[in-house]
Parts: sequence; structure tokens; C-alpha cells
Amino acid sequence: MSISPRKLWSSDKVRFLVVGSYNTLFGFVAFALLYAWLGDPLHYLVIATISHFIAVTNAYFSHRVLVFRAQGALLPAYLRFNVATLGTLVGGLTLMALLVDLGGFNPLLAQGVVVMVNAVFSYFTHKLYTFGLPS
Repeated sequence: MSISPRKLWSSDKVRFLVVGSYNTLFGFVAFALLYAWLGDPLHYLVIATISHFIAVTNAYFSHRVLVFRAQGALLPAYLRFNVATLGTLVGGLTLMALLVDLGGFNPLLAQGVVVMVNAVFSYFTHKLYTFGLPS
């Protein structure tokens, strides 16, 4: 028995995994490029913060359109998206600092761990809060 791609894509969880994978790759590449470019003059946590805000704007539009198929005003949901991602930013920076400074991880490897942990948290936060509330 096979499941059609259309049936798979009808699940918001599948769409979240696919779009989230793209967003994760986008955010990781943004961090890696900024780290390669600015890694000497800037601390890795500053670079992680800058790349976070670049990735968040990209993620907002892909989640809004492709995953949750949200309608209504852009700004209220964008603000909620940013509030929700502040939690992942603070948690991610904390975990990253622990992994790098205490665990001896390379910042690129630590960032890879952080994005995987944040993926689960993000699904529920965006489903219930960001795009689950009326605009």
C-alpha cells in the first residue's frame, strides 16, 4: 500500500518537517557563512543571534504560506512568530554556550544540535500560538 504525495502533503506535520528541514538548512548556512566571514571579529553567539533573525524572516513566510496556510494580517502573526522564536533563540544560545564552552563542541556542530532540539519545540509553538490564534 502506498501513500500518494498529495495525501502526505495534506498533513501539516509532514509539511512542517519538509519546510522545517529547508528552514533549518537555511539557518545553518546563514550561520556558517556569517561565521566564516565574521568569526574572527565577532563572538559566535553574536553571529548566532544575527543569523537567527535572518532565518526567522525566511521561516515566517515559508511556515505561513506552505505549512499552516495562514490567512489574515501579516504583522500580528509575524510579531507572534518573533516572540515564539525568542524562546528558541534564548534556549538555543544557552544550549550552544553549554555545548561549546563546557562540552568542547565546535560552534558549527553545536549549532547543528541546537537546530534539531528547537525543531520539536517550534512545531507546537507555531501551530498553537503563532498561526493558531486569530490575527
